[in-house]
Amino acid sequence: MPMSDDDLRAVVRQEIFNSVDYMDGEISEDRRRSMDLYYQEPFGNEQEGRSQFVSSDVQDVVESLVPDFMEIFGGSDEVCEFEPVGPEDEEHAKQATDYINFIWEHDNNGYQIKHDIIKTSLLQKNGILKVSWDATERHQMETLENINSLHFAELMADDTIEVAEHTEKQVDDPQLMQFAPDGVVHDAKIKHTTEMGRVLLEAVPPEDFLISRRSADIETARMCAHKMQKTQSDLLEMGFDEELIQRLASGGDDEDFDEERQSRFNDEEYIGESETSDMSSREIWLYDVYLKVDYDGDGISEYRQILLGGDDYTILENNPADFNPFVDFPCIKMPFKYFGRSMADLTVDIQKVKSVIQRQMLDNMYLINNARAGISNKVDLDDWLSNRPGQAVRVDTDGADVQGHFGQIGTVPIGQQAMGNIEYFDKLRETRTGVMRMDQGITSNAIHDTAAGVNQMMNQAAKRKLLIARNFADGFKVANKKILRLVINHQDRERTIRLRNEWVPIRPNAWNADMDVTIKVGLGYGTKESQMAANRFMIDLMQKIVEVQGGIQGPLLKGDNIFYILKRTATDLGYHNADQLFSDPMAQENQPPQKDDPTDAIMQYQMMESQAKLALQEREFASKMQLEYEKFQADVMLKRMDAAMKRGATADEIQEERAQASNEMQLEREKFMADMALEREKMAADIALERQKIAGDLAVKQEAARLKGVNIQAEFTEINQ
Repeated sequence: MPMSDDDLRAVVRQEIFNSVDYMDGEISEDRRRSMDLYYQEPFGNEQEGRSQFVSSDVQDVVESLVPDFMEIFGGSDEVCEFEPVGPEDEEHAKQATDYINFIWEHDNNGYQIKHDIIKTSLLQKNGILKVSWDATERHQMETLENINSLHFAELMADDTIEVAEHTEKQVDDPQLMQFAPDGVVHDAKIKHTTEMGRVLLEAVPPEDFLISRRSADIETARMCAHKMQKTQSDLLEMGFDEELIQRLASGGDDEDFDEERQSRFNDEEYIGESETSDMSSREIWLYDVYLKVDYDGDGISEYRQILLGGDDYTILENNPADFNPFVDFPCIKMPFKYFGRSMADLTVDIQKVKSVIQRQMLDNMYLINNARAGISNKVDLDDWLSNRPGQAVRVDTDGADVQGHFGQIGTVPIGQQAMGNIEYFDKLRETRTGVMRMDQGITSNAIHDTAAGVNQMMNQAAKRKLLIARNFADGFKVANKKILRLVINHQDRERTIRLRNEWVPIRPNAWNADMDVTIKVGLGYGTKESQMAANRFMIDLMQKIVEVQGGIQGPLLKGDNIFYILKRTATDLGYHNADQLFSDPMAQENQPPQKDDPTDAIMQYQMMESQAKLALQEREFASKMQLEYEKFQADVMLKRMDAAMKRGATADEIQEERAQASNEMQLEREKFMADMALEREKMAADIALERQKIAGDLAVKQEAARLKGVNIQAEFTEINQ
């Protein structure tokens, strides 16, 4: 038996209540705490007159990881690539790849969306993306004056135009008569309605996302919902009845979710719902709910999209849905559980402990510099408490020594022990998060580590980052497949956009919705170096295949295969417009056929290889020299400071040692820059010689091929004679 609207409303309402109750407690508190730690908010146990320092570990870890992941997923124009299911999907797969990336970067603010998702995941467990089809009608009011009857009739016949106001006037002005032969003109106020169907991508704040209790993931969850505030004007633009919208209760927010939202806006910056006499600006809660429910009574649960408005959860829309539009981006996955863990979760206790240690160290230094003293009862207390430089203190000596009335109360310095504890917790943070101090700049401790040890630590850190990147890549894969389904199901009009430097008509309804998608993921210089080495190997292999099969078009290798590796190599080198560097042979299929010249292709491969080699050698040399220079800096400074401290040098002597160390480092820097210039000149000369050798070899091959062609032609002529 089909479900009634009242029954459906009761089911949805109960699911929302259960979800809010599920997320109100520990989860919401963890996310709010993470935001407070990120903003370095006080802990609430601070004492007046004592240090209130708050360490920045959560912020440091998150801000160190965000650039890495943004380089992976936001540093290229093509993050996703669709793969054909069959030979008939080859061209569609290329169009889908270009079009989906176009939707990310042009139809939506892809960079900002990716940034918000990634940062939210690192900071608050799970980033949420909403992929939906925006079929909202856009309304534009226009006032027309003195239009003739023919023009007015055309307006009335247009289905997209609604006449809101109309006035008919008789005219006797000769100038108007020539445009209105019937002597009638019209004044009208019209509303022009256009449907701008497009894919809408939204990063959802975690406090505005609801999911069923005990869900393992979004795809299997019974209910997911997006809670958002809309103005009365927004709802009217969405096409809802004005009388219905006016009856919706606006009410306030849930206390726990309000606290979480307030922490996002850093307390005083957040202002809740504002009271206004303008009813169009009145804010109303809107719930976009996707629920698996047996609405038609056939015994099978199916997705329904249900829009609820106001605090009384009034049903505004109830439609069947193709799929759940939400996509999850977990930082650290937990088995059989939706909510994972964030970098903030791994760092919260470290930040608190380090804050306590550093507070105590600062208090200790203050007490040492402003030591407490014991005084006799013959000292004037007002003078003593007025602690100004040069202040006289009146003392009744009775012939005794003045110093005998003052006694210093000693404070044991704890700086060395405190720094050791801080160092321990810094290493613990590195172990937990994979964010090494080498990622944030070379430190003295890192310099003294062995190269093997540093490489091992960096590899372990890279693996941790790569695992998180894989989690994000899986989310982007799901998101792009949902975008593909949306454009296939809803975009029924042809759209012409500029792709691959030419205007291309796009009709997604002809595409295969089962096409798979891959996400291009790389990480850091080490991974790029490995990829470049693999590219060089493939170019070498292709060169040998070209020589064996006698050209670039053969049974094992074709021009489009070569174009792919060249484009991939250029992209890895940092060229984002690889299509402008090399010509796609598939785009030249309609061109007149030309005889293949294998030597031209070989020259392109070898020139590309030499350029890649030069770039990699420069990077390797620069990195090596920079590391040696910074190690020298640290060694000079540490040795001089250690020597000065051991001999008990004064502050002036320590400053002099520091100045001498700076002079030595300046001389070393000049030497470093000179060595860099010489090495670059040497590498450039080597590459130039290599290019000359390549050109010479190819010239010999071309001449041999030409002579061979001449001999063949001569033999052919002799036979004919």
